[in-house]
Amino acid sequence: MRLIPIAIFVLLSTPSIAALRVTIDPGHGGSEKGAVHGNVIESEIALQVAKKVYRRLNRDKDFKVQILRNRETDLSLEQRVALSKSFNSDLFVSIHANAHPDRRAQGAEFYIQNQLPADEESMYLAHTEQSVTSGETKPEGDVETILFDLKKSHRILKSYQVSQYLRKNWSPKKKKMIRQGPFFVLSQNEKPAILVEVGYLTHPRERKRLTQSAYQESIAKKIHFALKDYAKNMDKLPSSILETQNAKTR
Repeated sequence: MRLIPIAIFVLLSTPSIAALRVTIDPGHGGSEKGAVHGNVIESEIALQVAKKVYRRLNRDKDFKVQILRNRETDLSLEQRVALSKSFNSDLFVSIHANAHPDRRAQGAEFYIQNQLPADEESMYLAHTEQSVTSGETKPEGDVETILFDLKKSHRILKSYQVSQYLRKNWSPKKKKMIRQGPFFVLSQNEKPAILVEVGYLTHPRERKRLTQSAYQESIAKKIHFALKDYAKNMDKLPSSILETQNAKTR
């Protein structure tokens, strides 16, 4: 029984690293186009933004980075997760563009793995992105289950911390930018993972902006700076849900 606290410490401690290893995942690709509105295609927008994020991180000594596709090619969800694992990623960032029946919907949103049952809108988006997961398979045994739950909570906490830095660099006063969703690439990754919806293709003005190289570069800059803030402050961030709650009560 004394082995459990030791294992918990190992799981919840955040080691200092020389460079943050980041996997950039341009959503969709190949035959899977994602949302299409007019002549604007989600998979193409995601790739264009992701390439700009990759170039910025690749020039920054604080990061080691891989991009999962450089062209319009098919890549399964399982392959994306496997490639992230083989790269030994510290963080997985999936880039998408959003869509909504209400053409007034606009703005960026950041998704982390859901801990509570997904709401109707998140389920709709996950199905639209063809990224919904049926859930995780828990290991058998009390100790294994405890460690599984701790590791999951730690991963989601770190993902949430990344999303906070994204909101800070994007629009710190805007609410409801951080959401939970049942996305395969979030729940099946062993390390922190976020899904960035860079804007709505169904919003006429935002759709036009998303096709502009300068606007895409501004998005890449925000993502870069957010990840840099996260990497710089990793050792100072709470490493458990309990530590986060204690900090709020001080």
